[in-house]
Amino acid sequence: MKKKIAYSLTYLLLLIGISCSNDESLTTKDNQKNSKTAKGSQITSSVNSSYPIYRFFKNGTGHLYTINFDEGQNNGYTYEGILTEVYPAVDNSVMTALTITRWFNKNNGDRLITITPNEIANDIFTYTNTDTNSPYIPGTKILKSSTKSNGGWVYEGIIGRSGDFYNYSNNTISFNFGAKGIYRYYNSNTHDHLFTNSFYELSGAEGASGYSYDGVAFHEEN
Repeated sequence: MKKKIAYSLTYLLLLIGISCSNDESLTTKDNQKNSKTAKGSQITSSVNSSYPIYRFFKNGTGHLYTINFDEGQNNGYTYEGILTEVYPAVDNSVMTALTITRWFNKNNGDRLITITPNEIANDIFTYTNTDTNSPYIPGTKILKSSTKSNGGWVYEGIIGRSGDFYNYSNNTISFNFGAKGIYRYYNSNTHDHLFTNSFYELSGAEGASGYSYDGVAFHEEN
């Protein structure tokens, strides 16, 4: 069994820490660009098949993170590479891989992918999709009834599962030893979140180009 590293829920939002990485830039491999693709939030891959999260950028709009390559290409974004690969989200009653969900801020145009959506729980726009009987927004533990008409963040769907796990038996978060981190930065001037698989793309914890370091957003599954 792989060794797990557990950390306190106190640090859940930022997941501060540096995973081992020698990369110097976001990977730009294209060999899987047109395969294992999902349409919107409906993942077409099997549970055991991974698929990419693509990173795009458009001046004046910011970054887009999507599992549907056509979404970025058809909307005027410039392709920047594959952020990471993920698997479809699957629940387990004992230990659950935290789900990566995507959000859009209708007030400033920012897009966010997160495994801790409670960080924006007080500012979520009314969720009206009733395709399931669950009282929660898919992939979260946020009640649909708690969303509000003046909320700024719009739910855009499930990206996949992370390599971070919530253990219900002891209320801790863990990830596999050696799992690579996906790093999160934010530019408060342009209201843009940047996620990267390279700790050195924006000068590590110092940040660069107007972006401040927010910590490890989630870990890859390994």
